[in-house]
Amino acid sequence: MQKLINSVQNYAWGSKTALTELYGIANPQQQPMAELWMGPRIPKSSSRITTANGETVSLRDAIEKNKTAMLGEAVANRFGELPFLV
Repeated sequence: MQKLINSVQNYAWGSKTALTELYGIANPQQQPMAELWMGPRIPKSSSRITTANGETVSLRDAIEKNKTAMLGEAVANRFGELPFLV
């Protein structure tokens, strides 16, 4: 299991404090944080993970590099990506 580092989307209708209060996400520029995107679906906003050697990589790239290790053989063969409902 890997901890996800997720992408925050800043839109005018977001809150400057809610994601910080709920999840401890820093907001040093005090921008309105509207959405927290999780997963590998959107290339520019893919969640990131820290590898065993301490490198931070996109979840999308990590899955693409080694689908069987990241997803398991059955999921890799059936879907080729992380299956989930959006």
